[in-house]
Amino acid sequence: MKTARHQTERRGTRSFSDYSRVIFAGALAVAVLVWAFYAAPDQRFEIHSGWLAAACALAAIAALLQLLITWYFVSWYGGTRETASVCRFVGLKGLMNLWLPASAGTVLLLPRFCRDTGLSWRDYVIFLGVLAVAMTGATLSVMLAGFEHWWAALVVLAAGLVLPMLMANGRRWALPRSARNGVPVLASASAIANLFVAFCLIRALTPEIQLDDTLLVAASIGLTNLANITPGNLGIRELVVAAIAQVQVLPTLNLVVVALITNVLRAAGFFLLILYAQAVSDKPT
Repeated sequence: MKTARHQTERRGTRSFSDYSRVIFAGALAVAVLVWAFYAAPDQRFEIHSGWLAAACALAAIAALLQLLITWYFVSWYGGTRETASVCRFVGLKGLMNLWLPASAGTVLLLPRFCRDTGLSWRDYVIFLGVLAVAMTGATLSVMLAGFEHWWAALVVLAAGLVLPMLMANGRRWALPRSARNGVPVLASASAIANLFVAFCLIRALTPEIQLDDTLLVAASIGLTNLANITPGNLGIRELVVAAIAQVQVLPTLNLVVVALITNVLRAAGFFLLILYAQAVSDKPT
């Protein structure tokens, strides 16, 4: 009995090295894309370092917001808020979703995450619905604001905040209402941060594009990042961006490169969360 229980515990607790192949593949792909970007001819890409630095900072902020949102989710249901477990789940889920189709990283990691936190996968599915509504509303509101449709932007933003709050308040949560209602706000902030990662990259490569066109392309990238069909929506996002560039008569190649680099920065943010989770779990107690 003791041996069987010990084996079960070992099967339920995987080490960082179990995901080393996925992490290595992701890091290698990031390195290749970064090298290709910087090895491009200077006459093709003239990079404005200030906007590029802003994009990197926003990508880190977006990853931290994802971590904070998931932390709140665990708190909602009174789960075990173990820092390394939550941080590792967010980092690995995000990284694997970039390299596997149909958001398979979430599907593969969710059973272990639920086991570690003592929560149900049904609760997480509801939580994903709350996030999807809030993040879609925030992204669309920024795009509408770019075309100076201010009232429509405010209505969409309000709907993206109020509907998730109603969804959240319809259940019994462990945190007070102020904390529950803060999660849609954090989700909206995360979506806007991801949108402005693309915005800053566009300004870094093609500063001549008008503001409304910049926000339109950035919002399209943000929307295609909300749900993955192909690995990281690779191909789908680039087709959408290329179609918009053709219709709006914008530099197609530069904007497709922006879409690719957006995923590179997202992967870097998730990778930092994984490293932090490993550092925390390795600390002596």
